[in-house]
This record gives sequence, structure tokens and C-alpha cells, in this order.
Amino acid sequence: MRQLELAVNATWFVLGMAICAMSFGLGILGASGPESGFFPLIAGCAMAGGATLLALTPRDRTLDGETFLPPGGSARRVLVVLSVMVAMVASLPWIGFTLAAILGMPLLLRAIGNPGWLFSLAFGLVSTLAVSFVFDRLLGMTLPRGPLGF
Repeated sequence: MRQLELAVNATWFVLGMAICAMSFGLGILGASGPESGFFPLIAGCAMAGGATLLALTPRDRTLDGETFLPPGGSARRVLVVLSVMVAMVASLPWIGFTLAAILGMPLLLRAIGNPGWLFSLAFGLVSTLAVSFVFDRLLGMTLPRGPLGF
């Protein structure tokens, strides 16, 4: 199992370093503040750093008889979250960030914690509008817009 952990950690490390390298091409800091590559640089460093810390952990974190995926509905939740995230990213060019997040956030909340639909819809709407406000208005960074202009 340790070899599998090291292979996964190496994959995350390489992916994190690739994100860091590509973020420099987008620009890190400019005269007016952070540019497009600033947040990907932070994310890439976090990914590579986390993979390094996990690889340096001297013990095997699995117990005898433990399976790779947790039992019960955990595997289903992981697949739902992954599917929703892929769908959100794939739909960005056509429907934009705001609509993709408003549609995807309630599904993510229901998959992870199973709150009520009303709370999930309200939280998805409020959190999406908050993120849009921070990036568009405060940071001056435009998020992908759909055909409706938001």
C-alpha cells in the first residue's frame, strides 16, 4: 500500500509543480496587484507541498484489512462530487461561472452533507454571488461569463 501512496503523492507533486510553472506565464504580480497566475501559483504550491509532506510521513496510514475506498455511501459521494466538479468546469465556456456555480453548489452540498434542498439552493446562490462580487468588484478579475452576461 505504501507504493500506491507514494505514486499518488508523486502524481500530485508533479501536477502541483506544473501548475506553478504555468502560472508564471499568466503573470503573478503586476502594477495593479495580483494577476491571473497568482492564485494558481498558491494552489500549485499547496498541492506540491501537501504531496511532499504526505510522502515524507514515515508510517503507513492504513490498517490491516482496510479497503482503499471507505465502505457505505462514501464511494458514491466521491463520485458525485467528482462528476459535478467536472460538469461545472466543462460547462464554463457555455453557461459561465455564475450559472455553473449556482447549479452545481447545491448538488455538491447535498452530496457532502445532505442538508435540505432549500438551504442548499440558498447557500449556493449566496456563496456564488459573494465569490462573483469578490472577484469581479473587489479584485477586478473577470470570471468566465455565459451567454446571459453573468
